[in-house]
Amino acid sequence: YPAHCAVAVSSAKDSQGNASVEVKVYSEKSSDYYLALYVVEDGIKGYQKDGSLEYKDYYHQFVTRRMVSQTVYGDKLGRIQASEEKTASYSIAIDPAWNLAKTYVYALAMGADGYVNNMQVCLLDGGSAGYEYKN
Repeated sequence: YPAHCAVAVSSAKDSQGNASVEVKVYSEKSSDYYLALYVVEDGIKGYQKDGSLEYKDYYHQFVTRRMVSQTVYGDKLGRIQASEEKTASYSIAIDPAWNLAKTYVYALAMGADGYVNNMQVCLLDGGSAGYEYKN
């Protein structure tokens, strides 16, 4: 189904070891939205078993390191009127074990029906991704 909102996200690391993340949601129609935010890391080396095969040095991709929103259904953004934008800000404590060169923040805008209407991704440490419609 076609996306009726766009998501932009940016992040910056501060001197205390936190990432400040700002998410903007722009809607083409008046609708209620929820915002789910996740920290995801690629390239985590670890054990993997696939049936009888075992891999000691398997590289896991898209591993959720932290769910930032209060629930998997997201934080309630409320109603966004047509042609308007709403902003949400988050502070995320950065774990020293994370490889920041491969750690991202995923921002998912969901409608009241629980379906993801659109999303955006950027690096957790100083990333930025502008509005883009992704159907």
